[in-house]
Amino acid sequence: MDSRRETLEVSDSRLDELRGLCGAWREKKSASYKEIASLAGKLGFAAQVLPASKPWFHYVLDMLSRLHGKHHRRRLSQAFRRDMAEWVHFLTKWNGTHRWVAPDPELLICSDASVRGFGGMILAASERVRRRLQEVGLSVGSAWLGRWDKNGRYGIEDHTDIAVAELLAPVVILEHLGAVCDGLRISLVLDNEGDVAILNRRRARSKDRRLQDALRRVFRFATEHECAVVATHLAGEYNTIADVLSRPEYSDGLRDDQIRDLFPGLTITDIVRCRSG
Repeated sequence: MDSRRETLEVSDSRLDELRGLCGAWREKKSASYKEIASLAGKLGFAAQVLPASKPWFHYVLDMLSRLHGKHHRRRLSQAFRRDMAEWVHFLTKWNGTHRWVAPDPELLICSDASVRGFGGMILAASERVRRRLQEVGLSVGSAWLGRWDKNGRYGIEDHTDIAVAELLAPVVILEHLGAVCDGLRISLVLDNEGDVAILNRRRARSKDRRLQDALRRVFRFATEHECAVVATHLAGEYNTIADVLSRPEYSDGLRDDQIRDLFPGLTITDIVRCRSG
């Protein structure tokens, strides 16, 4: 416990132990129920202090639940070994980020998705974040829109699971903002209550790998930029800007000024049109 920084941390010796453990599991080809249960116990202890690790930790629990008995062995997938590599890579960055009292968010981003596209907008920002935004030509009121494309970086196509799409929509904006987000506490404003719960508990109850991968993408970004991400629910009838921007059938044929005219009471400062999701 670091009383000056108000954080919980794993000791250096325990970090070294975890790195060695995860490094050894990267090389394993298969494992028994007992071995995976032991791994889950050690990672679970660490996850209490390293909350950003939970999307990776819960995958180990899900794998354990699929084993049929204590003597059943399971072949370890490439995806599992990549997870172990990420544990090794991120352990140091995860450590010391769990604060006792969470500060207020400095950046609020609303977003939405349809089966064809995504959209979102910067709703509010602290003064220091406004200065960062200005340096990259953005501001409060900057908006994003684009189409999903199965050949794009997010691998989504029409008629995908809407929960996956709505979880990835804010990722598009976060990854576009990049270094602007360094060290911030960010609130993602969504109208999907299920995704809000998934983000805040850092676990997808569904065993859908696409949903788990989308969740990890959020927290992989958060880890790389050392920012904290929380989610806030906003009823759909109040998330109208993001909703319209996420529907290419509405927004594709409109100029930026025409989109602004749809919301006369709100200020959309500029619109970033993403070529491909």
